Amino acid sequence: MPSAQAPAVRWFTNTSILESIGDSVARNLLPIVAVTILGAGIGTVGLLNSLGLVAFLVLGLPIGVLADRWPLPTWIMTVSTTVRAAVVLGAVGAWASGLFDGVVGLGILIAVALIVGVADVAYTSGQGLLVPRIVEPDEIRPLFGRAQAAGQVGGVVGSLLLSGGLAVVAAPLLWCVSGASYLGSVVTQRRIRPIQPAVARVPRESMWRQARNGLGLLVREPTLRRITIANTLHNAAVMAANTLVPVVALSSLSIAPSVYALLGIASALAGIGGAASAATITARLGLRMTRALCGLGIITGVLAVMSVDFLPGPAELWIGIQIALAAVCGPIALVAGADLPAKLSPPERLGAVMGAQRTVVLGIMPIAAVAIGALGSAAGVDSALRTWLALAVAAVIPCLFLGREPATE
Repeated sequence: MPSAQAPAVRWFTNTSILESIGDSVARNLLPIVAVTILGAGIGTVGLLNSLGLVAFLVLGLPIGVLADRWPLPTWIMTVSTTVRAAVVLGAVGAWASGLFDGVVGLGILIAVALIVGVADVAYTSGQGLLVPRIVEPDEIRPLFGRAQAAGQVGGVVGSLLLSGGLAVVAAPLLWCVSGASYLGSVVTQRRIRPIQPAVARVPRESMWRQARNGLGLLVREPTLRRITIANTLHNAAVMAANTLVPVVALSSLSIAPSVYALLGIASALAGIGGAASAATITARLGLRMTRALCGLGIITGVLAVMSVDFLPGPAELWIGIQIALAAVCGPIALVAGADLPAKLSPPERLGAVMGAQRTVVLGIMPIAAVAIGALGSAAGVDSALRTWLALAVAAVIPCLFLGREPATE
């Protein structure tokens, strides 16, 4: 594990927490403001929620290519965070000026969602390049696990701040919390000092060729290809769960919203533990076994939801089991292979490779959400549940062909 006392690791972790608080408040406020102030409907809320993920689909690879040409990853992160701070604080100013009304107000919210989403792609690109620069190669995966856990801690804190703040002040004012968190992140980012030397610049070539080379390496390298396919199917299954479980729990099973919210808080806490332990588990069991067991846990959760009418005990128990399994197994699965691009890619092309991977792995999420929603509406919830199960099973198959030994060895 990377030492928590190492200055670069400590500041990196602090940055991850502050970024997550800022993102959690900024993104969760968008639909709240849209509905409570502008009277927006479900279509507008869906658009606002999808813009961030669509940015990864459209811009993940181009921004990854640009990141390879930028000598300092921390500067990419700092520019991204500063832009997000300016945007959310600007939204507060727009609200205070009375601009949150009608089409103008909706346009402001869409602009905020779009700019925050694009800036997040840039930040993620810089973060991915920074990790191999601040720890030794065998510490890359543990640091990704630490960042994932820190991000989930920040998400929980952000949700609590948002819930408490909404009872005290007008919703748009809480973007000040997000802006303050982003500015705090900028301060901590400037304290991160890489220990590895800067990588060689990419040979002068067109951005198109550079992007094509990054995507080609992702496709040609067997381990990268398999883990990318597995992660893509996993994220598609995650979006299926996010779409279906609330409908099944709140509508079909009539679980009280307050109980469902408590299950969500418990799952977030479980996810912190999963992310924090992912590197240790993978080192002991190996990448293939870790991913297979995580996949089995996720499949078990899907089957619990599909069979809840026939299982003993209250429905809340089985929905809770699904949420807990997904919360623990999901972060472990994603952290388990997080170090592979850095280990299997030339350093000067790491941004392009990781950008190509993010384009596929994260870009599938808005597509899957729309597809599952459409399937549920057209063919019924049962068909959508079966598709969810198929995605969860399919995500395990590429993992069975991964190497037997831990990737750190």
